[in-house]
Amino acid sequence: MRLADAETASNLRPPCKTGIVLSKLDKEDTATFVRWLDEQRSPFWIAKVFAKAGVHVNQTTIRTHLRGFCRCDDDVPFKGAEEWQG
Repeated sequence: MRLADAETASNLRPPCKTGIVLSKLDKEDTATFVRWLDEQRSPFWIAKVFAKAGVHVNQTTIRTHLRGFCRCDDDVPFKGAEEWQG
């Protein structure tokens, strides 16, 4: 590996837990998640449903990711999907 490549790789930010979970959703679960966003489901509600599916993600982490304030790169699914109302 070239030093410049290693430097770039070391500067990549690891995604937040929400970003990791959303990146691993299959096509059907992604469609379900999009529906939840369209229905304006709360991060609390989403966290409860994830927990029932065996995926534990904190509601605050979900909210932070959806508002785009997490450490994920901009191309991670659904980062900033929810418009922040301040």
